[in-house]
Amino acid sequence: MRRLLIAIIFTLTQLVTSSSAQSTELGLLILEIGFNRNSDSSAREFTVMNIENKKYVVHHDPIHHPMVAEVEEGIYCVYSLKYSDNTDFEYCGEPYFKVLGGKINNAGFWKFKLDRTTWSVDSAFQNLAETLAHAKSYDATDAALIEKYSHAVP
Repeated sequence: MRRLLIAIIFTLTQLVTSSSAQSTELGLLILEIGFNRNSDSSAREFTVMNIENKKYVVHHDPIHHPMVAEVEEGIYCVYSLKYSDNTDFEYCGEPYFKVLGGKINNAGFWKFKLDRTTWSVDSAFQNLAETLAHAKSYDATDAALIEKYSHAVP
């Protein structure tokens, strides 16, 4: 009986330890949002949220500048957007995206549309290669992060 109890406690400890380690590992998220790639009517700020732990990451002044951020591993949504015309809205709906720790997670270019009074995703996960190239060329700090994760051993 005692051996069984020790085996159960050991197994539970391993499960808790492995789930804690997974939730704190960082991955690199790359994401660009706007109405369309050639418009100045891009999001001026957007927020993504880890729907598992409710942590938010805000990206300020993203006009033609992709988000490049180290974030915790988990399932994310585009939580809110503020556009250049001061229109604010919350979204946090499908499609969701998963960030894996130790990797580059390129969510690409997302385009939102307004249908009467309802915002929705027009397209997502588009132009992956362009978004990555844009992120590399915009800022030396972003390029260094991308380089760091490019050489990460899986």
